[in-house]
Amino acid sequence: MVKNVYFCNMLQFENQKIKHIVRKALPVIALVAILYSCASIGRPEGGPKDYDPPRFVGSTPAAGAINNKRTKVSLQFDEFIKLEKATEKVVVSPPQIQQPEIKASGKKIQVNLLDSLKPNTTYTIDFSDAIVDNNEGNPLGNFAFTFSTGAQIDTMEVSGTVLDASNLEPIKGILVGLHANLNDSAFTKLPFDRVARTDSRGRFSIRGVAPGKYRIFGLMDSDQNFAFTQKSEVIAFNEYFDTQVDDVIISHNSLNGLYIDNYLAGSVSDLDHRISNHQFEEDELLEVNHKRKVGKTQKYSLGTIFVNNDYLLTAFSKFDDKNRAFLTMPDYLAFLINFWDKVNRIYAQKSVSVPIFGSGITRIKEHKNISDEDLLKIMLWTFRISEMRFKFPAKLTIVIHKDKIDKINLLDIKSARNGL
Repeated sequence: MVKNVYFCNMLQFENQKIKHIVRKALPVIALVAILYSCASIGRPEGGPKDYDPPRFVGSTPAAGAINNKRTKVSLQFDEFIKLEKATEKVVVSPPQIQQPEIKASGKKIQVNLLDSLKPNTTYTIDFSDAIVDNNEGNPLGNFAFTFSTGAQIDTMEVSGTVLDASNLEPIKGILVGLHANLNDSAFTKLPFDRVARTDSRGRFSIRGVAPGKYRIFGLMDSDQNFAFTQKSEVIAFNEYFDTQVDDVIISHNSLNGLYIDNYLAGSVSDLDHRISNHQFEEDELLEVNHKRKVGKTQKYSLGTIFVNNDYLLTAFSKFDDKNRAFLTMPDYLAFLINFWDKVNRIYAQKSVSVPIFGSGITRIKEHKNISDEDLLKIMLWTFRISEMRFKFPAKLTIVIHKDKIDKINLLDIKSARNGL
């Protein structure tokens, strides 16, 4: 009984002790709760949403400066800014062959013109809606910066809208340019004098135009040379660059035969003469096959390219002593890697169209049943590991015959990220 009384007294004592500790701790607990509440992570509230675009406040050289010799331009804004799709949206006029360096940092944009400045010329850097504020992305629309290397600023302007003639829908991102040279050949031989690019509504505005007569053109400038050039198509020849279409050396039904029969500009003898007199690189020229009785005798390494107007002729297939085309898988891989590297050196900034190599008459030795889809995957894989780089907006197009497109799982190729 005494033990029970003692135990009860101990409980009362401990309860009183706990209550005393709790009373002392309550302010601390409350303070911690307040601090914890204050430290809760969330979006700060208060103040209206920013709908205002950045505001231009100054530059070096000054806007509208004359007799300017600086190739570097610094633009200052009233808030932190960034550039969206500068490569696509920002256009310098007159056009620059070497793409200018354009960078945004903090509240500034730095532009470095790499081409030499032309004398007595008005320069316009048209940013379109590429400049946006850093927080809300509000665009500073229709912003352009102008200076002159001469004593005056040309202030005339040509504006308009470009529509697709087939459906009257606006065309976004097309280059619009002026030619002071009124000859028809200027469009294909000379770069534009002044340029602009259409916005999402197809509208353009070419600024800094001097008084005079001009022709105006719209151009999808894939190779960024500011002049009209056709997309180059690749035609696969054999290792001798044979041109004899007789269903023995070259089949009339092959892409090679169709090109020579229907699309070759000039005579076959003229093409043969230019190929034989072309200065190929040392590693492109192989031995001369004196034992060959029909066709040419000079061999070329696979992947060698001869440029014939808008076509790239390439040595693709080997021929045996009976003039039968063949390739081994190592030959095929070596051709592709060599071909991509050759295109890189010759045509890296131009759009190129190629067939699925090996899809036609020439087949891979010991892989006669290889599918067009597998060939396409191999092409894309070798493209990725090669040094080939197409500069925007130039692109590689792989042409698939309409009778074979249903046999290729393009979604599978895309999901496998095999290339483009």
